Amino acid sequence: MAKIKNQYLGTVYGSLGPVVFKQIGKTKYVAKRPNSFIPGTDPASIFRRDQCTFVGKLSSKIYSLDIIKNLWSSSCEVQYRIYQKIWSENYHSVDCNDLDKPPKLAPSANFIVSNPVFLFEQRSFLFKSDPLGASTVINPAIEKFILPAGVIVLKEPLPPAVSPMEIIPFKGKKEILDLNSELNINIVLPTPQDSYYMHYQFRKCYLILITLDENENPVHTSECLVNQ
Repeated sequence: MAKIKNQYLGTVYGSLGPVVFKQIGKTKYVAKRPNSFIPGTDPASIFRRDQCTFVGKLSSKIYSLDIIKNLWSSSCEVQYRIYQKIWSENYHSVDCNDLDKPPKLAPSANFIVSNPVFLFEQRSFLFKSDPLGASTVINPAIEKFILPAGVIVLKEPLPPAVSPMEIIPFKGKKEILDLNSELNINIVLPTPQDSYYMHYQFRKCYLILITLDENENPVHTSECLVNQ
């Protein structure tokens, strides 16, 4: 693969004759155009294609949430590789055929949540859990708020839905952090995400709780919670 130092052709993307032009970060490359091939139809090949498609869509939705993107930024030396980091971590964490396996929404999990409950309504859902308790790593002198964020995978569409699967990101409103009270947080999905949400029978929600300091900077994150 050759690296282009001086660009005389303008902005070039895609293939041109026997070569392909690519851009990785701010650097442009030219490579030999790959030979055409027939995709494999064996189970392993089918799984790889389905897995890549699912992880790509999942990662893009995770990346779209600024507060989660900020969590990942500290784990990436090169900032434009945040999406690639999320994709790589999730390719090995999730299984497109087993949605009970939680994705990696954040680079680390600092505390656990006991007895999580998801109650789905028409355009929103309610998240409940036991009190976080004083034995966690959370320092209430520093961490003043808590908010939920994550994604919902939707399958089994109903008319007028046309896609067999949708993934929608969400971020709830911040709540005052009280370690001794049960969590009871209502997450209202923004338009137009709620229209997707209503037209699918299967909903798998992946959620993390993020604590914030008084300036609303993220401090700690929970394990990834999944509705069963």
